Amino acid sequence: VGSLIPDDYFSDFTTGEREKVRICPFTADLTPYYQRATALIDIDAELPDDVFLSSKITNYITINRIIISETGNDSPSRRLFKNIPSILQCGHDADEIAAAMYQAIQLKDAVNYHDRDFVISLFRLDTVIEKINASINV
Repeated sequence: VGSLIPDDYFSDFTTGEREKVRICPFTADLTPYYQRATALIDIDAELPDDVFLSSKITNYITINRIIISETGNDSPSRRLFKNIPSILQCGHDADEIAAAMYQAIQLKDAVNYHDRDFVISLFRLDTVIEKINASINV
């Protein structure tokens, strides 16, 4: 969504494979695409001592879809989402990613997305402002 991909990028693909790829124009609202997905994939950088969450996770967390969090072993994502069943975690390994995708397909109709409510509350602007004000007023 949002990028035009030159035809020569698909030169190694069969016609059948090309027909499975859909390029969509830019849109500011990605929600309809998120809602059609079985799972949303959040990819973190593979850096030692990483301190960042990906920017997509704040959008994904409120969408009622399984999230596959591809992340490092000691990342903020791994620690923050470790006990949330609707967020599947895997490393930067093709077999782990494939296993998470398979698990997402198996779980898609049985997920309770309320397991994220606490984390969603952490990302709310009023919560962030409250915590900043509390640390300033110490």
